[in-house]
Amino acid sequence: MAIDKTKEAILVVDDDQRVCEVLEELLGALQFSVASALSGAEALKMLKEKPYTFILADVRMPEMDGMALIRRSRADFPGVCIIAMTGYAEEYKYVDIINAGANDFLKKPIDIAELEAKIVRCISERDLKRVLSRLSITDSLTGLFNQRQFYMRLGEEIVRSKRRSIHLL
Repeated sequence: MAIDKTKEAILVVDDDQRVCEVLEELLGALQFSVASALSGAEALKMLKEKPYTFILADVRMPEMDGMALIRRSRADFPGVCIIAMTGYAEEYKYVDIINAGANDFLKKPIDIAELEAKIVRCISERDLKRVLSRLSITDSLTGLFNQRQFYMRLGEEIVRSKRRSIHLL
């Protein structure tokens, strides 16, 4: 499956402006659309203003650390892929970062080939989940919704009709 990198918008979040600039340049050279934020709060604001498909977040930042940013981003923007990065890998357990909601973890200094591979893997997994989700609710021959989807929607409509005191016919 070919990945169109130009359709991916990456938000780099790091309190070190130089790190942001270097990653913006490197990811831009790989044909990704890239922006950066110097804090977790700034990143959340930017996520509300524009749909980013990817967040590359430093774990150790003042005020809102990367773990809090990951949790908030996962809750508010569930479709975004998140890779955590840190120069203090011995202080953070991989399992804690994944349990916070990140898709993967990267140690600084960043190896751009490793970063690109992790981004491509996350995108591939995201796209595969979308395909599997679509296939689970449609008939493969006709492309119409299947019985499973019919009963899911029927349940939703029953709840809605009760809430609005409207009878289903």
